[in-house]
Amino acid sequence: MYGKRKLEYGVVGSSSFGAAPVFRRPRFSSRMRSAGVLPNYVDFGEYDCVCEYCGACFWFVERSLKVSRTHHPRYGHCCKSGDVILHYPSFPPEYVAIFHSDCFLRDIRAYNSMFGMTSFGANVDEEINDGHSPYVFKVSGQISYKIGSFYPDPTKGPRFLQLYLFDADNEVSNWLIAFPNRRRNDFDANIVTFLITFLKANNEYTIVFCSFV
Repeated sequence: MYGKRKLEYGVVGSSSFGAAPVFRRPRFSSRMRSAGVLPNYVDFGEYDCVCEYCGACFWFVERSLKVSRTHHPRYGHCCKSGDVILHYPSFPPEYVAIFHSDCFLRDIRAYNSMFGMTSFGANVDEEINDGHSPYVFKVSGQISYKIGSFYPDPTKGPRFLQLYLFDADNEVSNWLIAFPNRRRNDFDANIVTFLITFLKANNEYTIVFCSFV
């Protein structure tokens, strides 16, 4: 639950910086525990206190009491008050643009399956999905991953792993052709080109298979 945290048997007040919260922790005897009396969930207020050094989020009651003031809480469980410096990893701008584009997010599952090297094989039971509950993926029997033949079918063109091995000059169109006609217009060729380039530069399996071309 947002803004709440489990604590042993206590009550706190407001977590605003204007007034320090009052915290009382009564004793909870073994006799009360054996009688089935359970500890309460207590409200710590908003989860809106931020470490001034690393940006980690805390509740007000998690502050370091020895060095904190009511209007200036300080925290040491994250970076030890700035002693530990954590550098954020660099993130290329083109990745941000691609992964946040509407076209990519709309068809993210299709883009993911587009570059699969094998096909998933299983006996999927759809009878359990009657429309009255969230979708359930139920498999009956053994799960397999189909590799297929080394050479593509001339009437169908390359599929799955074959796409990494044949006809590198037309690889973008080959990846799009692998999908049904009704779906091809939904994909952005620029995104497909970018993903192919990314895989060739960073994915070890792709690098190995493309080296055979």
